[in-house]
Amino acid sequence: MAKTNTKIKIAAAANRLFSEHGFAEPGVEAIREAADVSIRTLYKHYPSKNAMIVAALAYRHKAYLAHLRKNSPSAPGSAAIAHLFQCVAVWMSGDHARGCLFLQALAAYPGSTTIINEVERNKSGVRAEIARRVPAHNQAIIPILFLLHEGVTAAASSVGAKVAAENAIAAANRLLAGNDLPPG
Repeated sequence: MAKTNTKIKIAAAANRLFSEHGFAEPGVEAIREAADVSIRTLYKHYPSKNAMIVAALAYRHKAYLAHLRKNSPSAPGSAAIAHLFQCVAVWMSGDHARGCLFLQALAAYPGSTTIINEVERNKSGVRAEIARRVPAHNQAIIPILFLLHEGVTAAASSVGAKVAAENAIAAANRLLAGNDLPPG
């Protein structure tokens, strides 16, 4: 197996374990076993657990953006924004239903510059993906749509991913139409 494929295999296994168990429980041995590599190979590619966490987050970032882009309408507007929130609902209904792994990593390792950088890269990528879907004359709503996105990922476990996404789509449509949102 090529070096790159081994690195991806390890990152994917770490992503899966951290998503399922959080960051405290899976140790290096669990990651090694899940990736089906030797300890030497694991440490050759990722010399610390922190490096394994960053690799898992980078893997997840790429997978999440690919998920959001799959079958996305090419033209900006309500259909493209609705598609984004529908994709978030699908993501949060599956194996990722435990909330935002990036924010969980930040909470678990608040002083890690490499993790902070990976979280910022992810959130910046999500904002860019939202911006791509917003018509030029509505760019001022991008920060609100980003907050709606974050709210859907957080609320999915308590109200259900579909309900959270439907509410976000309704709010986004009101914003796109230039209507104020109803009070709390």
